Amino acid sequence: MSCEGVLFWIEHHPGLASWVQAVGSIGAIVGAFAISSGQNRRQGRLAKRTAIDRFDAYCAVIKNAVESAESVSGLARDKAAYFEFRSVWEKYLGESFKTSLEAAKAILVHDLADYKLVVYYSGLMGSIYKMHYEVEKYMAATPSPDATSKAYDDLKQLSTLINFDWIQFQERAELKRIRMKR
Repeated sequence: MSCEGVLFWIEHHPGLASWVQAVGSIGAIVGAFAISSGQNRRQGRLAKRTAIDRFDAYCAVIKNAVESAESVSGLARDKAAYFEFRSVWEKYLGESFKTSLEAAKAILVHDLADYKLVVYYSGLMGSIYKMHYEVEKYMAATPSPDATSKAYDDLKQLSTLINFDWIQFQERAELKRIRMKR
């Protein structure tokens, strides 16, 4: 049957034309709902992916601050001479440490959206800030074996606290990632 035959048949059966129009309208409505539903699912997946990426970026910033603190405490563990510590701090590590600390400080804590993550983050930041303070105090003091020994002991103790909080933070962050991917 050709297209002309179908049109001729519809024209001579007026009630059928309204049925064809009704079926077409219903099809258009169903199509609109299907398209809208697909767009909503895509938008939901995109929002979830964006949230995961943002969380991973926060974790990377915190990891950088922890690694900077570990670099400082590594000098203390290796019992670097005062002039060596001072040289490394002034040439590279001081600015790197400060920059990583400022980046970690810029994280909006409520975006972590998990009580334990906030607790571990706060512990990390407190210890890292204290480490920065101790290094600055050490750099301003007159060098002596006793001052160096005390500063290195303080840095090693802070490193232990940082490592504890970092391990706890990573474990909790992994659980959060798993929940976010569901």
